[in-house]
Amino acid sequence: MDMTKTIPAIALNVRLICQLIGVLESNYYERISCPPSKTQLRR
Repeated sequence: MDMTKTIPAIALNVRLICQLIGVLESNYYERISCPPSKTQLRR
């Protein structure tokens, strides 16, 4: 797999998805980098 083509494609997909659902891209990356909440751990 050629990572030089894959990484920009992933970034583009994230950007498009964030626009579609009305979420800032920075909020998306902040959310995926935080640890799971206590509620999520109980599931």
